Amino acid sequence: MKGIAMHALFSLIEALTTIQPGTAQQLEEALQAQIVLKKENDYYRFWGINDPLELGNGVRINRVNYATPKKDPKPPSITLDDISGTCISREALREKFGHLGFPYPPNNPAPRARTTWRIEINGIEVGFGFRNDNPDCLSSIGMRFSRM
Repeated sequence: MKGIAMHALFSLIEALTTIQPGTAQQLEEALQAQIVLKKENDYYRFWGINDPLELGNGVRINRVNYATPKKDPKPPSITLDDISGTCISREALREKFGHLGFPYPPNNPAPRARTTWRIEINGIEVGFGFRNDNPDCLSSIGMRFSRM
């Protein structure tokens, strides 16, 4: 069952890094979930989901943060945050994606702070975050897209 759960998450990562969503509509199609505008400022629009995203077999993404710039040249970014349910370990990520690079420790020792391992998938910088209070299980995935 854990293997199926990881497969769903890995498929989502591969889909997002392949299509490189430049619009909220493209992200909706990849996630199969409605994306809504949460807030905006002079520089960015911040989109998210109202309901957790269930990937099946126990993997849940409780928050999606999608930031789209209002002005060029900055690319959009996505954070799949507060991942819960089935524990996805660093070892499982290594088995799927190979070397995870060097860890980037958090700036503070707070329980919710994260250590992040960054790799490149399809030319996209992908960061896998593990929180201090649950260091063995994946808690977030961040993606910084190239210029569109």
